[in-house]
Amino acid sequence: MEILAGATAGAGLAAKETYMYNRENFMYDRNMRKRKEFKIQEFRVEQAELWRKDVRDLISLTEYKMHVYLLVNVLLLGFTVVLWCQGKLAHTTPVWLMTGYVLSIAGSFVFILLSVWLAMHAAVAAQGYETRLLTQLVRLPIPTWQEIEAVRTYASEFERLDAAQMFRVPFATGRQENLVPVPEDQSAEDQAPAMDSGASDSLQNAPPSRFGAKAHAHVDPWGLEGSGADIPELGCRQGHSMQHMRHVKLARQAMVYWQSYDAFARISMSIGVNQLLLAASYFILGYYLAEVKVASSATYGVVLLTAMAQTLNRLDMSLPWWQFRMVQLLLALGPACATLAGWLYLTESYSQASELLAVAGYLSHGLYLTAINWFCQVRQELNGAHLPVAFRSILYLDVFGWAAHSSSVEPGTPAYSRQTNTDMGASPRSPGNPWDADDPAVKPALGNILYDQKGRPLPRRPEDAMPSNAAENYSSYAGAAEPGSSRDPRTGQHVDFFQASSWLAGGGNENGISDDAIITGHEHEAPLILPWKTFSLTMNLLCISWLFAAGYHALDAAHFWGSSVATYHPASLVQSEGILLNKGPSVLSFVDSHVASEAFAAKELLDVTWPHANVVPHSIACDSAGMRFVASDGLTLFTAELNVTDQNMHDVSKPSSLVAMFTEVDCPPVAGEGLQDVAVTCPAGAASCEALILHKHGRRMAACPVGQSKTAAAMGGYQADLSDAWLEELRVGQKPQGNEVQQPHARIEKAVAISADSGCSGKGGSAWAGCVLLGTTRGRVVRLASRPGRTGMLSPVQALLDREVGSSNVAWKPGSMRSVDDRHFGVLSSNGTALFIKDKDGGHAAGTLTLDASTTTGFCTGGGHMYFLDQGPSPQIWRIPLPRSLNPKSEI
Repeated sequence: MEILAGATAGAGLAAKETYMYNRENFMYDRNMRKRKEFKIQEFRVEQAELWRKDVRDLISLTEYKMHVYLLVNVLLLGFTVVLWCQGKLAHTTPVWLMTGYVLSIAGSFVFILLSVWLAMHAAVAAQGYETRLLTQLVRLPIPTWQEIEAVRTYASEFERLDAAQMFRVPFATGRQENLVPVPEDQSAEDQAPAMDSGASDSLQNAPPSRFGAKAHAHVDPWGLEGSGADIPELGCRQGHSMQHMRHVKLARQAMVYWQSYDAFARISMSIGVNQLLLAASYFILGYYLAEVKVASSATYGVVLLTAMAQTLNRLDMSLPWWQFRMVQLLLALGPACATLAGWLYLTESYSQASELLAVAGYLSHGLYLTAINWFCQVRQELNGAHLPVAFRSILYLDVFGWAAHSSSVEPGTPAYSRQTNTDMGASPRSPGNPWDADDPAVKPALGNILYDQKGRPLPRRPEDAMPSNAAENYSSYAGAAEPGSSRDPRTGQHVDFFQASSWLAGGGNENGISDDAIITGHEHEAPLILPWKTFSLTMNLLCISWLFAAGYHALDAAHFWGSSVATYHPASLVQSEGILLNKGPSVLSFVDSHVASEAFAAKELLDVTWPHANVVPHSIACDSAGMRFVASDGLTLFTAELNVTDQNMHDVSKPSSLVAMFTEVDCPPVAGEGLQDVAVTCPAGAASCEALILHKHGRRMAACPVGQSKTAAAMGGYQADLSDAWLEELRVGQKPQGNEVQQPHARIEKAVAISADSGCSGKGGSAWAGCVLLGTTRGRVVRLASRPGRTGMLSPVQALLDREVGSSNVAWKPGSMRSVDDRHFGVLSSNGTALFIKDKDGGHAAGTLTLDASTTTGFCTGGGHMYFLDQGPSPQIWRIPLPRSLNPKSEI
């Protein structure tokens, strides 16, 4: 008995030690499991934070680009506005050149403004959808209380193990993991429950793992801990494999709502810069050719700007060689035609040819825009966005290169396998679930060690204790984004997984308001096609504008419109400033105005030659026969006689030409002085012509012969001083008191224009005595003559026009007033676009001649014609017949 009792005591002690040994191992393993699970949860949170940063990085690419676009566009818009407002071309600029300038600068303004709008919308949309992704879909996997409690192991849990595991003798009975029961049809390496095996009846009621079949394969010696190899937050992917990640696919699916805006904002900026360079080219042509008349400088500038446009076009677009060559040709042809037209414009005999070349330039501009709109190759990508792939080298839309490699992605390739409890067909709270016996909602750790009906353990994960309504992943939901595609694999239709077309979850809210009642701006897939349609429509409108301008000027060059160079309106139709009177909206008044007006369809050009290049005369005068001309640039006096040749010097097909070759005049009385204005008269024919010069700041007149007869006695011709007592003055200082000296005063009115009074023969042997009309800066016109009491000084004897201070034409310039005939004189407007005819008897308005095709700096009348001097260096002189009401005997 003692031996038996000793053996029993020894066996009990051995069993106790074995039990305690295994129990300590079990508790140690479970404690290590707890620490590992806590670390896994920390890693999952850190990985999710990295995913959220990925989303920010993906979307911030668009935001940063839009900020750069907006900054550059604001600068370009400022350049455009400054060029439009401050870069005003001279009035002498031809209409076809002004048309090209205005159209190009308007196109630049429109496209840069469109780029600003598209970039702003893209930035706002990207920020909005980034906020939505981060607040609703890409969240941190913070564990629930049930998951944390499931990590805990009670000491009494050891009692629920198999007896062989609790009393395993080290080395004697083998390894602990060998004691874990294994289904008959599975090996030790793969212990996932087979639902068609003999154990299927007991396993189908077990709560399935949310991390796939691998979670059912135990990884601990006790057969209680499932594998976490498929936890998506663990591990770090690199390279192209990142495109299969869920958060990347969600961000890409959201990009469809701003990618098109992003792309067309960049293209609009490119077209805007192209039009801005074209506007600068037209400005250079208008300034250096039409105004300064330096053709070489204008050509250099246009060539450089065109080369810059070609460079930008090469950097922006990726086209086949033949398309690129065509675009290059059209881009260079427009400025080249405009430059050649400007060269021809310098010779007025080729004005029609220059306008036809401008038409070719307009056609080139329109065809270039058409080619760009056609060759940009707008294509619908797999995500539904319409993108111009011809500009793919500058768009930088997708860091994973979906636009270029979308066809190489195999739809349906899973990055990981993860299913929810609902998809497996069983719920952790369903009837018959082994977890229900221990109420896992209250004590989830008690249900962490489970066995089937045959006594085999069921491996579990702490995450399996999470309630079914606490889903933290949408990857298995219907309509979730597939790798490489955002289309429903069953219908092929575009799928909005997270309802991106509205800002409400699901089909409505708890108040019963559906998404259809919410205006989001994305109805009818507008973000997919709206930017493209807007850009295309703007391109078409600008192209049509260029083509319309080409057609209009082509017809104008052919005189299809019957355009006029000048129109005369009698006094019955105009006010004193040449504006039509308001007779009421009657049809008769409209007809009467057109019947009474006299239009001049064409102007007759003179073949003018100046003694030096770039001479800029500011006034011109001619005799009553229109055969002798005198001009002045403020320092030098020029004269020319009009000759009619048998053949045109520039066009041999024309039978005759009016030639005026100006030469310098040597006039000792005014040598070295500034010349204000000139007048000319020929009392005994062209050989006895004499010029009267206003000098000494409008205080003296001197005559010099300009005809063929220049005797020594004639060189010191008529001279006279002008009285300034009748001119307005402005005193400075106060009235002198006592012995104080009188303060000086300043004249605010000066004499600036003189003219020979038509029909006056002079007095006392001089053709000028009593025959001089004088105009002042204040808009007054007087007739000068010698008056008793003022020896040698001329004073006003008759006021022809007395203007009020503040009226429209108060800043008269030299050459702005000339005598027209015995009864009228004319006043040229300050901008050179209108001539106001006045009556010498009281200064009443007789009519207005509007210059429709050019602007002038001076005029004169003689021989039944009106002669006009254009603005700018080495200007042209042209003439039209005198209006019938002013010269009834003239034949038009």
